[in-house]
Amino acid sequence: LGDCVLSSRVRLARNLVGFAFVNRSSPEQLADIVHRVQSVRLGGPFEGGARWVNVQGTSPADRLLLFERNLISRPFVEATHPRCAAISADESTSVMVNEEDHLRIQGIRSGLQLRNVFKMVDKVDTALGEKLDFAFHHQYGFLTACPTNVGTGMRASAMMHLPGLVLGEQINQ
Repeated sequence: LGDCVLSSRVRLARNLVGFAFVNRSSPEQLADIVHRVQSVRLGGPFEGGARWVNVQGTSPADRLLLFERNLISRPFVEATHPRCAAISADESTSVMVNEEDHLRIQGIRSGLQLRNVFKMVDKVDTALGEKLDFAFHHQYGFLTACPTNVGTGMRASAMMHLPGLVLGEQINQ
């Protein structure tokens, strides 16, 4: 099955203590969140530095390009509130600030590499968590804007080439 996996993706959702979720925060609060996150050294795949993109300050074409490269999400492209994204030099990792949650840390690698991608985003999560206070409940885990993300705040996925699975007679697996 691994031969038919085009890419692996892991995404973590995090929110900061003391701030309402993005959809309930004022523009001033969202700008404060942007400032706080940009002041943290991200670590992991960002060791060589992060390219920070002020999303509302970019052209629609540039936002669309970031979306097509899987560095930001469609809702992030279309939003109008203060937001930014950190992008690693190799474009394998990005941190969206003020998407649905205050932070969306995501990593993408080609092929079946879920463990490696998790390790990559975990380093960024750890670096951010050392400087920022994440909203966490001892019983429920990380608190997120969408109840389906509460807990680990993690989503992991693999994009597969379905015709390849059919041709390789692996689709039933």
